[in-house]
Amino acid sequence: MNQTIVEALSVARVLTHTPCPCCGRELNAAVDVEVGALCEPHAGDLTICIACNAILEFGPELELAPAKLEQLDEIDRVRLTEAIEDLTQARRAVERQSGEL
Repeated sequence: MNQTIVEALSVARVLTHTPCPCCGRELNAAVDVEVGALCEPHAGDLTICIACNAILEFGPELELAPAKLEQLDEIDRVRLTEAIEDLTQARRAVERQSGEL
């Protein structure tokens, strides 16, 4: 598991208040999984819902919509799968640390 993702999730600050279109969970922070640091999303960026692991894409007004996975190449699909696995492990670690599990 990527320890920097755990650290970034534990200190995440509010960046946007956008509901996940798949589960309705309010998403309020973004972490760049490549570097494990908070980031500001831009139109076209992909994100993963921390609650349901849906792969989402930011629109022009930073609204979220389900990503069109058929437009991704195989390398991006593998990277997203790895990011989901890291996110799930990091979320569980943060929940354990805060006593939520």
